[in-house]
Amino acid sequence: MRISRASVLFPLALGVLLTFASGPEPVRAQVVWTTVVGKNDGRPVRRARVYLVRENGVTVDSTLSDGEGRARLAADSAGTFVLYAHIEGFAAFSSAPFRIRTHEMVQQQFALPLIPISALERIGASVRDDPMLHRNLATICGEKPRAGTGIVVGVVRAGTDRAPVPGVLVRLVPPAPDSAAAANGKARKEKAGPRGVTAVSNEHGTFVLCNVQAGDASLQAHADGWQPDIIPFRVQAGVVLWQDLTLQPAVAAPRSPDPPPTPRPDDS
Repeated sequence: MRISRASVLFPLALGVLLTFASGPEPVRAQVVWTTVVGKNDGRPVRRARVYLVRENGVTVDSTLSDGEGRARLAADSAGTFVLYAHIEGFAAFSSAPFRIRTHEMVQQQFALPLIPISALERIGASVRDDPMLHRNLATICGEKPRAGTGIVVGVVRAGTDRAPVPGVLVRLVPPAPDSAAAANGKARKEKAGPRGVTAVSNEHGTFVLCNVQAGDASLQAHADGWQPDIIPFRVQAGVVLWQDLTLQPAVAAPRSPDPPPTPRPDDS
């Protein structure tokens, strides 16, 4: 797989909650109910165009989400499908493939990321300008993508002028264990987050974290002369995610005032 603008943009929001339900509604066809919400505030997104697409790329149904962000789509037969959602002002994205069995109802929730067009244009420019991103993923990573892992790509930029910043240490840090539970020897059983993974931004400010175990973590950028950037982050299995990082110049510590001069005794 090659990294292109299209292959980067679509997976940006593959954070999808998927549940299967045998609801009380009598189902004569294969039905998918989806609720489209804004990723930043969780509010329903109305009039988002939602597509139900077979794994061979054929669209079988399409509709607009209602005032509550809900959309109902139907397939004429069982199979493997993907949901696509799009609305002006949001980044278009797809779900992970999922299976619909005969007469089954599936419920799925999307979280649309609020990504301005200017940010999407920057992604396209980064892919165009950095020769490293013209190569396939196996070449960039030195190995083929592994099952259960994701790949994180982005550019470290200066907050002052959005210029790329090279030589920045970027790392994914797994969440700290619950201190109270750990103290009692009863750490909560939660899905493991990514193991620590590091990279250094190149001359174009680009970094790539390869074959990162899926899960929650914090994405961190550190460099001398800059304040660190630390953001919560979720790695998706089988997905290339783009996440830029922004560094602000470090603020020099205020200098302590010089002590007042010691009075000299009068020579007279």
